[in-house]
Amino acid sequence: VDVLPKRMCRTMSDNDEKPFDTLITIEEIKQYLHLDDDSEDEYIHILIILAAEICENYTREILPEELPKSYKQAMLMIIGYFFENREGSKNGLPPAIFYLLAPYRKAVF
Repeated sequence: VDVLPKRMCRTMSDNDEKPFDTLITIEEIKQYLHLDDDSEDEYIHILIILAAEICENYTREILPEELPKSYKQAMLMIIGYFFENREGSKNGLPPAIFYLLAPYRKAVF
């Protein structure tokens, strides 16, 4: 059974010194989603964690201290996707997300 190493399965508690929402803020996401109120803030926080974990698992790297613009755009797209498709979709994430993250993906030998 393939199991990702612990560093690949990092959770918020593993990263207390650098929470995911310091890399991309709720305000940035609300601007991206065109939201004006705070009613979705708790859900957005969950989506930040989800997006960070998806990016880390795909790139096989821990999030960089400062996100490159393409990496941040990939996170915004993931958050936007799950915000609009709360029940999920048979089609999966948009392929553009993986194109944006591809330069940061570590090869595994």
